[in-house]
Amino acid sequence: MGRILHSIDRLPPPLLLAEERLTVIPRGERLVVPNRHIVPNRCVKVLYFIQADFEMSIVGRPPLRIRSGDILFVPLPVMQTYRAIRNVESISHTLRLLIAPRSATDIDPIFADALHDIHHLPRGMTPRHHELINHLRTEIDNRQPGHRFMVGGLSLELLTETLRLIQSSITKENVAIATPDTRVPNSESIATNTHVRRAKEFILENYEKTLTLADIAWSARLSREHLARLFHEATGLTVFDYLTQIRIEAAKSHLCDSVLLVSQIAALSGFTSDALFCRTFKKHTGFTPMAWRRHIFENSDFEPALRYQPATITETAPAEKETDNENTRTTTLARKVESRLRPRKKTSRKS
Repeated sequence: MGRILHSIDRLPPPLLLAEERLTVIPRGERLVVPNRHIVPNRCVKVLYFIQADFEMSIVGRPPLRIRSGDILFVPLPVMQTYRAIRNVESISHTLRLLIAPRSATDIDPIFADALHDIHHLPRGMTPRHHELINHLRTEIDNRQPGHRFMVGGLSLELLTETLRLIQSSITKENVAIATPDTRVPNSESIATNTHVRRAKEFILENYEKTLTLADIAWSARLSREHLARLFHEATGLTVFDYLTQIRIEAAKSHLCDSVLLVSQIAALSGFTSDALFCRTFKKHTGFTPMAWRRHIFENSDFEPALRYQPATITETAPAEKETDNENTRTTTLARKVESRLRPRKKTSRKS
């Protein structure tokens, strides 16, 4: 059960769907995802976990700990079971891509190499992944003319970055996949990319803290002036413009968790005051934080399609017909989760 925050289909091949969703795993429950729509060589699912901290198990495999920043590539019709950790309610905020691999393998054999098994990439989301997801989210939300082509292009780049990581893990090499361009980049370009990447990674890992340019420059092993110049040359942004973008996107993710107050979201996103947070958020989105939350929830779809099970039930395939008691319990849980996600009428707090 959950909310589909953004969704777009009819994308250029091999893409089928791009979807941002929020799912709640109630305390003491297991969330079962049958994946019946996944057919070998016909449909593959890629999950990017924007916010997560729970355990996932697949029959016949050891359990996996899923955290924020992980990537999961699912090319097989297996049943996934998510379980909340520490007996508390867990939230899964993901971007999901559905791809038709048959057409993809005709384009590049790199896709075929990844189709043989499920791949879990802990902390696999790089700064580039985050940037692409942020751009993709904006395109889906704004839906300007040609947005499907833009979403398709961003999704393909996101998929390619992921496939390269999978290929690297398969071959156990910590090098990038070779590209058709055989020119060797000069050492200065490599050094610049390395320093900028370090700075971005440091920002992504510490954006909720009070950061100075000296802190970020230290992470990149550069002086403040040198980092500021290299960063602007490489990205077109100042270091603090990039930091603000990351904080705004983090705030959007937290706003989807409807139990959090504005003051809590401001602190979790790295803003030093509620007023600064609200002012900056409106400058970048055109909405106040509460108005943005209402806008997202009013335009989202509630999805009661996933099944919950008590934590004591073993991970076996769900039966085709359920008992009346199971239907009653599932309906009760659906109402419980929907009530948690439905915005309240109070202006100071939405849930």
